[in-house]
Amino acid sequence: MKKVLILADNLVVADRIFSAMKGIVSCDFDFVVCKKNRLKLSLQYLYHNPQKWFRLLFLLFGGRGYFLNIKFGSPRYISWQKGKGYWLGLHAMGVIYRQNVIELFERGILNAHIGILQRYRGRSVV
Repeated sequence: MKKVLILADNLVVADRIFSAMKGIVSCDFDFVVCKKNRLKLSLQYLYHNPQKWFRLLFLLFGGRGYFLNIKFGSPRYISWQKGKGYWLGLHAMGVIYRQNVIELFERGILNAHIGILQRYRGRSVV
């Protein structure tokens, strides 16, 4: 089973991608939210979406979701992720990935843009 890590800015984004990927049975999906200031937005999301509480709490306490109070890409983050054996990363952060972070994944990081690419194609998007 391939391990995939969703690199998310906040819980809203992580949940959206996690929900879109739930039909893929050949992969185990985890997510990480690194920005401590995003915790407030994530808690507001749970407050306004009570039906998601149990699933997201299960993911967080089941070791599938992580809120890290460290800067993404920092040496502390790299030491946290090293050895976890993630096959692929799914991009959902507003950051530029450095080579040392990309190398933590066997296949690199995929910029997924789930759900909008079919509507917006061609050079007009750029």
